[in-house]
Amino acid sequence: LECHACHKGSAYDEQLDTGCVSCHRADDVHRGQEGEQCEQCHNESGWGAKVFFDHDLTHFPLIGLHATAPCEECHMGGTFKDAQLDCVECHEADDVHEAKLGPACEQCHNPNGWALWQFDHNTQTDFVLDGAHEGLECLACHTVPVRRKIRQSRVCASCHMQDDVHRGQYGRVCDRCHTTEEFAPAILNR
Repeated sequence: LECHACHKGSAYDEQLDTGCVSCHRADDVHRGQEGEQCEQCHNESGWGAKVFFDHDLTHFPLIGLHATAPCEECHMGGTFKDAQLDCVECHEADDVHEAKLGPACEQCHNPNGWALWQFDHNTQTDFVLDGAHEGLECLACHTVPVRRKIRQSRVCASCHMQDDVHRGQYGRVCDRCHTTEEFAPAILNR
């Protein structure tokens, strides 16, 4: 830099503000949201150079595949406080479940890869998958998109109404006579 780029007039002995924003405020893509301590993330060799920022200090630590994503993939406007925290906000197009399993993707999926999932319906829900339910695909029961918490009925008739040959005359307590292993034959005098 030439001296006169910073020193104005004939007096070169004035105390100058040495903070980055004293000269680069107009270049601040963060629009002041990240404060004036630019050196916490950037260095003088180039603002576009790899920044060093400890993302663990935020509400969204970068673990798994998120650690390899470029900043601008999640932070669109340069303010870095605009990123969403819900998986579905960024991965809605990747949701093969079509929102039918709710927004809490982390209950089943791993941030190291979507294929690395682990979910035990028998311990993580109040509906044990036993008998004929055991081999079902998730979307066989979860048929409607869910925006918050999944609320599935535990009443047999909610899924098997068309199978009720009694047409409801014995109530909704099917397990008095039937099991989940097989619906017929009924077990009488239980």
